[in-house]
Amino acid sequence: MALCIAFIIPKSVYAQPVLTDSLADVAAQIEAGQWRAAEQSLQTMMQSDPSRLEYYINLASVYARQGKLIQAKATLQQGLQAHQQAATLLAGLQRINGALAANAYQRALDKNAPDLALKAVQLPVVRELAVSQNQRVSTVQQEVQVETQPAESHKAEIAAMTAELAAQKQRYEQKLSELQRQLSAQQAEIATLQAEQAATQAVDEKRTMPSDPVASESTNVLTAETKTESAVQNSVPLEPKLSSDQAAIDHVEQWASAWAARDKAAYIAFYDDEYAPGEYVNRTQWLQQNDIYFANAKAIQLNVSEFEVVDQGGSVAVTFTQHYQSASFEETSRKRLVFVLSNGDWRTAKIIKEQAVSG
Repeated sequence: MALCIAFIIPKSVYAQPVLTDSLADVAAQIEAGQWRAAEQSLQTMMQSDPSRLEYYINLASVYARQGKLIQAKATLQQGLQAHQQAATLLAGLQRINGALAANAYQRALDKNAPDLALKAVQLPVVRELAVSQNQRVSTVQQEVQVETQPAESHKAEIAAMTAELAAQKQRYEQKLSELQRQLSAQQAEIATLQAEQAATQAVDEKRTMPSDPVASESTNVLTAETKTESAVQNSVPLEPKLSSDQAAIDHVEQWASAWAARDKAAYIAFYDDEYAPGEYVNRTQWLQQNDIYFANAKAIQLNVSEFEVVDQGGSVAVTFTQHYQSASFEETSRKRLVFVLSNGDWRTAKIIKEQAVSG
């Protein structure tokens, strides 16, 4: 047979503690770093009696000592609305706003630390409820004297502090704007330097890049090809050949005009859809280099002359002299473009190979 024992607990056991007694316990919790217990206790006490400024002071201290400056500021402002004559709340709010402004300025100066943590601020803690406004309130770090002054005087102080905080905010925003402007200017300068470096690197690569057997032909080989082509010309009618050569030359001049005009779309359109400079630069890298170059390109002069057109059977090679000049670079070199086209129609011609040649 089970034995049941019932206990009758008096209601007084569940009664809320007297606030004047619990505030000292909350101060002890704060000193011990028991933030959650202190926060819950103070919130309960504030619900019971929202007119007590000591609760706002202590709750703001709980937040500030944890580095939760936004919550501390909101608590002080809430208390200040109910107690505009409270000098302690005004002093605490000023310290919190100063810490927030310093953090914002530090983040603006240090771009590598955008998530800079807020530093803790040691605000005073009230141990006892004040019986009157003239009673001194014991604190952890200092004694806070709750002064009785005319409301109009405190309103003037609040207005002055608000104006000063607004001025500080404006100064920080101006400094931040200036830093952002300097950063943008530096980024633009870096982009220009990168584009110039890419153009110079491309020229250097063309000078040093190992070429395929066609690219490594010497001037003597090119001359031999020209002689062979001349022999072929003697066996066919002259006029059609001249017409085909002129079409090839016109196409190269149009390619050079698109480059000189900094028309990226027209320039890229001259190349085959699978074109890539070679094993050192793939198509994606080539397109990226062109994006950078044309986005930052300055005015250039580009002249092409001294053409040699060779039908290679399935493709046409056009070798010519290219004179390139910009504000910072000038070069005269021999270049060859190899085209493929359908049924001899130069409107369909696409570049499949571009190389520097000797001679």
